Amino acid sequence: MPDPEILNLPAAEAVDHFRAKGFHVGFDWRDTDAALHVRSFTVAKMLQLDLLQDVRVAVDAALAEGTTLSHFQDALEPLLVRKGWWGQQWQPDPLTGTPRRVTLGSLARLRTIFRTNLATAYSAGRWARIDRVKAELPYLRYVAVLDGRTRPAHAAWHGTVLPVDDPWWQTHYPPNGWNCRCLVQQLDAADLASHGYRVADGPPAGSERRVPWQNRRTGRVTQVPVGLEPGWAHHVGRAQVDRAVADQFIGRLDAAPAALAQAAIGQPWGGAVFRQFLHPPSGTRRPEADAGAGPMGDWPVAVLPPAVQQTLGGLSRTVRLSPWTAEKQAGRIPGIPGHPDVAPTDYARVQKILDEGEWFSGVNRQTGRRLDRVLVGVFNEEGRVWRVAVKVTQDWHETYLTSLGRIKPSDLRRLRLNPARRLGED
Repeated sequence: MPDPEILNLPAAEAVDHFRAKGFHVGFDWRDTDAALHVRSFTVAKMLQLDLLQDVRVAVDAALAEGTTLSHFQDALEPLLVRKGWWGQQWQPDPLTGTPRRVTLGSLARLRTIFRTNLATAYSAGRWARIDRVKAELPYLRYVAVLDGRTRPAHAAWHGTVLPVDDPWWQTHYPPNGWNCRCLVQQLDAADLASHGYRVADGPPAGSERRVPWQNRRTGRVTQVPVGLEPGWAHHVGRAQVDRAVADQFIGRLDAAPAALAQAAIGQPWGGAVFRQFLHPPSGTRRPEADAGAGPMGDWPVAVLPPAVQQTLGGLSRTVRLSPWTAEKQAGRIPGIPGHPDVAPTDYARVQKILDEGEWFSGVNRQTGRRLDRVLVGVFNEEGRVWRVAVKVTQDWHETYLTSLGRIKPSDLRRLRLNPARRLGED
């Protein structure tokens, strides 16, 4: 009987995952949290959006069309040389302000960019498929390439079979380091019996032992499992952004030019990571009372136009979607009406509504009183009217999306007939 399939080339899922990423500008790979790497495309020391877009197009072609490493390098080297991002140069370190002599473009760096992005995209694509069919194929087997280049720890994990939902995969789902070539096989009970595989009683001995690693860029100390490289101790298909990291990322969005901020948010709406934020796997703790109760951070969904931000008066122009609002939108908060008909891809409309919609003041549903820190944007899209509500927090520091959904055209007509609610009118 042939060996079970090794999920090696899920091209469609890999491309979907990659195209759902936003952009992130960083000086050093350690400046970007691992979970943000999952949903952002970044190249260390590449601080210009147009360069990031050039490299991203080349990576996309490699995923979608099977471009080779040689073709990737041949296409990018003259372009990056022409734009001045090549060889060693002096660059100020944003963390310290001190100029440093650093290596920008090189064939070795292009090789790392190529291999890292393809490996993580393919791995995330595999996971999308694994998660979709895990009821029929409930086990994963760790598969290492057993040659002289394989890390000893990864070789020791070869053959480990555990359930798809075992916590061990949350840290040890490959790749597990730079240039890691490990993969997984997805199996059912018949596969196990046919090939003599046995489900392990637990993770491989010693694999859960952790050692402290300090990120010298951020000062943050994390516990990294032995055998994994710093920055790789996460599941590329299920990584979640915690509150501190999300706040740091949103702070960078607020400081960036508007075009770069919008590009950094990207178009994740059809991607698996955003779908998991809206509909987390069973067992994931979500907020119970308010946005501050959950372990996960807010998701940036749009950037306020200057006029709207000025009217709201908040300090942040980045519009956040909190885990609690995601729960409410899905109709999972008892006693609070939601919008379960809103699909993940519908969140792509938020920026368009902010930029092109008509604006009205929010009102208290119980008292009918006008709310100073809530605005309602309405956009008529060929007879389908979308409504978005945004608010500023009491301390003025954060801006949140509180509602997204469709309303009847008659509701829009009533809004237009109420001058007290139109922006700029009393």
